[in-house]
Amino acid sequence: MLSNLSGWHLLIVGGALCAVAVVVVVIVILVMRSSRRGAETEQLPGRPSDQLVELAQLLNRGLLTEAEYDAKRQDIIGRL
Repeated sequence: MLSNLSGWHLLIVGGALCAVAVVVVVIVILVMRSSRRGAETEQLPGRPSDQLVELAQLLNRGLLTEAEYDAKRQDIIGRL
């Protein structure tokens, strides 16, 4: 099937296939990064008062720093 193609034709077909493969890889990487960012920026569930209680519990358990606690607390209060 490819025996009647010249070297240049094979090079062009190979380059096109490589370009398609690169585009697919880039799309997969972008989707993976996007889904990670979405998971990181998830909001705490429920009402703001419940969110503040949960936030305080995370701070008390040492899962948040004071800076993270203050930033998220201001974010929750700012949405009221």
